[in-house]
Amino acid sequence: MSTADDGFEHGRAVRRPLPPEFGDVAGLDAAALLADLRSLLVEANRLEARKNAVLSQLFAVRDDARRCRVESDRRFVGDWDELVAEAGAVLQVGRGGASAAVHRGLDLRERLPHVFAVCATGIVTNQQLYAVLRYASAIIDDRVLHEFDVRMAAWLSGTLADPDVAVTAAAVEEAAKQVLVRIDIDAVPQVPEKKPRFGIDMHARADGTVDVEAIIPKADGIRFAALLAEMLKTTCRKDPPHPRRTTGRRPRRPDRGLRDSRLPVFRRCLPVQGTPPTGGGDRPGDEGAGVDRPQ
Repeated sequence: MSTADDGFEHGRAVRRPLPPEFGDVAGLDAAALLADLRSLLVEANRLEARKNAVLSQLFAVRDDARRCRVESDRRFVGDWDELVAEAGAVLQVGRGGASAAVHRGLDLRERLPHVFAVCATGIVTNQQLYAVLRYASAIIDDRVLHEFDVRMAAWLSGTLADPDVAVTAAAVEEAAKQVLVRIDIDAVPQVPEKKPRFGIDMHARADGTVDVEAIIPKADGIRFAALLAEMLKTTCRKDPPHPRRTTGRRPRRPDRGLRDSRLPVFRRCLPVQGTPPTGGGDRPGDEGAGVDRPQ
């Protein structure tokens, strides 16, 4: 079962008690539970901001110690590797995750102090913060960075102040893009344009039919939809002997497809009214899909 499925429809139920440490939760009603969840989210966000502050301060402390250390006392392990190892051991993440966490704390403290102050209030989630950091990472001009920091902090504090308004990470990323466009459009990260996907696959089945799997642009799919309707019509044993359509005579037309999503096409059996059964085709599989045989 997917985590997106309907838990009620799948018969999920709660039968076990909560751990003793959370016994007070069992006595709350729905309104109190939602209020508790909201306060927990704010506290979790505030603690995440504090974690970034602690990591940036840890870097500063290690940097001071490194500067005071004489050259002869240097060890084989690099200072950055040692710092990342210490942070990773505490955070229980690998080297990449620890390195990214330290850089994130440094970026907030040194490059986005106004946004950092808003994060300290607990109204900014990690996903929303990452959207801001992605756009800030490409800014190299100090003036542009300062203006971006001030404007994004004002937008975050004004938009996220109401806890009943849901703001997705995509909305924050779009806002960051628009703010950066107004400041300096040349500083906006350029995303390469994705080329349209195109492909046709055909798979033979044991019963003699063919599955057509197509990926084409939507405009082409709409234009070819009428052509597909005729191509995909197939005959049954109840169809008259002439005209007969067989699997071997079915045209493989790679220029015909479906919409812009991957979707298999199956045969449709459309019996003709008032005609006697023919008792099969000329050879095994003649009752499959195809095109009209010339009379």
